Amino acid sequence: MVAKRIRVETGRGVNATSKALRALNKLIQELPGDMEPKIVRGLRGTAYRGIGVVADRIETTKPRAPIDTGDMKRSVRARDIPGGAVLAVESPHAVFMERGTRPHMPPVAPLAEWARAKGIAATDSEAASVGYAVALKIAREGTEPRWFFRRSMRYIMRSVLPDEIDRELRS
Repeated sequence: MVAKRIRVETGRGVNATSKALRALNKLIQELPGDMEPKIVRGLRGTAYRGIGVVADRIETTKPRAPIDTGDMKRSVRARDIPGGAVLAVESPHAVFMERGTRPHMPPVAPLAEWARAKGIAATDSEAASVGYAVALKIAREGTEPRWFFRRSMRYIMRSVLPDEIDRELRS
């Protein structure tokens, strides 16, 4: 019997696991073998529906949605793996937006570009000043976690997964 599983990832190879996922994997292992194809289809359907859930959570995160260019939202992917699927946010900065950061001095240039793009600064000089001020704040305080992926997975595990598995078992 092929191991059935669903795995979730954020950022570069950072896996997000939970007690619910471990319990689900254990339960799936105990199911009769003839249910395997339906369970696998349900897991894969869950991952593909999860793309929209995660993208929506990125867009609606409070207090500040982690959106600038939309790259992170567009980087949400699902792919099949043997016996299941992987749901991932592949943007390199996703893990930092998800979990926040400790205080550190970030590069000023991207923050200056951000200030220009958001209309906070009208000139290059203003943009550099704003970028430097933001960098100093991050150097003092770090950044707060947004937990868009964690909240997405809670919803997916409670609502999407049961619906997908039920739909496949009834087909």
